[in-house]
Amino acid sequence: MTAVSNSLRMKPGTAPFERALPLLEFLAGAHAHAIAYLWPAPHSGFYTLPTARRHVAGMIVSGATRDAWTGDRDVVRLIERGKDSEIAHLIAGEKVPGLMKALGRCGEQLWSREDYVRFLDLFLGSNGARLLRHMGAIRPVFFAPVLELPEALRVPKIASVLTSVTAARNLAEAFALISARGSGGDAAQRWGRAKDRSALFAMAAQDLTPSQFGAITPPPVLPQPFEAVTNQKALKAAALEFDNCLRDYTSDIAAGRMVVFIWRGQPKAAVALRHDACGWRLSEVRGTDNDDLPEPQLREIVRDVLGAGARTGRAICVLAGWLERYAQGHENEEAELRTYEDTLYLGDLWN
Repeated sequence: MTAVSNSLRMKPGTAPFERALPLLEFLAGAHAHAIAYLWPAPHSGFYTLPTARRHVAGMIVSGATRDAWTGDRDVVRLIERGKDSEIAHLIAGEKVPGLMKALGRCGEQLWSREDYVRFLDLFLGSNGARLLRHMGAIRPVFFAPVLELPEALRVPKIASVLTSVTAARNLAEAFALISARGSGGDAAQRWGRAKDRSALFAMAAQDLTPSQFGAITPPPVLPQPFEAVTNQKALKAAALEFDNCLRDYTSDIAAGRMVVFIWRGQPKAAVALRHDACGWRLSEVRGTDNDDLPEPQLREIVRDVLGAGARTGRAICVLAGWLERYAQGHENEEAELRTYEDTLYLGDLWN
């Protein structure tokens, strides 16, 4: 095996080419001509392979293994006759118990290189092998949502009810917030026992709100060049300086639910943080006349806000609303997050 694995150096997309018959094109897709090079027409050697070893062939010719293939036909001997442990080592660089059994449940058609890579990323994670062992059939559509989850949530009852990447991201965001206050372990155990999708997302929405209520915590202290707005006179001056409607939020600021800072970088910005059940959150960053801030300056502001103990992301009420809609059976997809600013979910407070 070592002679073969040490020679696997071909880059993805450079596999040899040989004509494939229609059935092989159906089974192997984009890999058909490389498979035909290894098992020439009528391709019977490939057809008689167990499902797992056919997928091993797909992983090798697509470049999804640890080492890339040179085009050496000697690899056929390993695929057909090698021990499961040898093949697992070739694929992952280590002996991976259960890998071949999992590949045996991956269906008759070969996958894309990207899907094989996702499969390996999941299988080699701390809970991935356990999760895949509980699946009767393993298909690529399953991977993208599960890979959005932290490993603590990659358990059968959670993974089996996720139908979209967006739903998985929302669940992961809720879990991160719950974990930040020390309740992540309990939440993961509860959610892992959910009887269905509705119960899972209802639990997540409920758990976002702490079981014990508390007072608003002191706002973060931000370093220079931030200037805190601490009275009505300063708030009025900031609203005039930036030509926005900051004064509409006087009541929230006076009640301690919102704080405003002026960032004296270049270009300058008005920065607002709001308090919710998970603490202080960066809610808005705007330049003069409500202009967007360039990304480098926005990242600088976010770095200091996070360093002071606040967070970015959605308000708890917004995230809980999404989770409750999933609990009610809806599958509303959010807009794609195209920019860094999109990922911050800033709230347009004073447009």
